[in-house]
Amino acid sequence: MSYHIKQKYKCDHTFLKTWRAGYYVDTAVCNSCKSSRIVFDIELNEDVLKAISKLTNTSESKIKKDIEEISSKLDTSRAKKRNH
Repeated sequence: MSYHIKQKYKCDHTFLKTWRAGYYVDTAVCNSCKSSRIVFDIELNEDVLKAISKLTNTSESKIKKDIEEISSKLDTSRAKKRNH
């Protein structure tokens, strides 16, 4: 889905989310630099994990494990930057 949006609309970063009974793909663009790299706080609850699992044909446990690994790497990277 993100690939399609990138190809058709030139948005490099998209966000998948659910709200109430709906499922949404969201993106935003900075008015100054025209970047779509904008940070959103999205809770990765069970509904979101199920939707990602369905879209990617990947198990929820694999998705959760991968997200936790990425988060850990980011935390380590931020800690290294703070210490320098």
